[in-house]
Amino acid sequence: MKKNNGLDYKEFWKDKIDYDYETEIVIYAYVCRTSKSLPKKLYNIDKSYQFDSYIEWQYHVKGLISNKQVDLKEFKRYLINEERKRSSFSGMTNSIVIPIIIYILGLLISAFMDFYTGTILQPTVDRQISLLQNILTYLVVMVPVVAVSMTVYIALFYKIFKIVGGFSNKDKLDKSFYEDYIEIVESEIIKSTIIERHDGD
Repeated sequence: MKKNNGLDYKEFWKDKIDYDYETEIVIYAYVCRTSKSLPKKLYNIDKSYQFDSYIEWQYHVKGLISNKQVDLKEFKRYLINEERKRSSFSGMTNSIVIPIIIYILGLLISAFMDFYTGTILQPTVDRQISLLQNILTYLVVMVPVVAVSMTVYIALFYKIFKIVGGFSNKDKLDKSFYEDYIEIVESEIIKSTIIERHDGD
């Protein structure tokens, strides 16, 4: 989506009030001290942005945003849309990746059941010997293979989740970031409205 001047909204707000999500989220993460999703960036930010309290960060945000009511309302809509986009992406990711994990686990369980059923259906005379052999084979071969496979799958999908923000702290950080940012903008809108009414009187 483009603004009338040809800039997209991200560039527009960076040009208008110097708002840049990538910078602001790191500043916010530093204030929270809870994010493990931005470890390298977190303590490499300029010391002037290393705020030790929410109040200090709040003053920083207020210093960025415009005092004009129309700009504040427009900026609020932009933040709400950005929050929705990120929430939708996270939800879509979970709806795709989780079924894949369930499917793979199902395949492993199915393989074990086929292995077990094949033993039970053998002739009665050979069943006990075959069952003992299969149990030993399962304990010696299958258990380690399944354990290694599960470890690999868990590590793989954990990486995927971490990259796309599936079950990572990044989702919670984004949610808190937008909620707090929007709350500050809303308070400034109310403040601006009161001032305008007072000036009008």
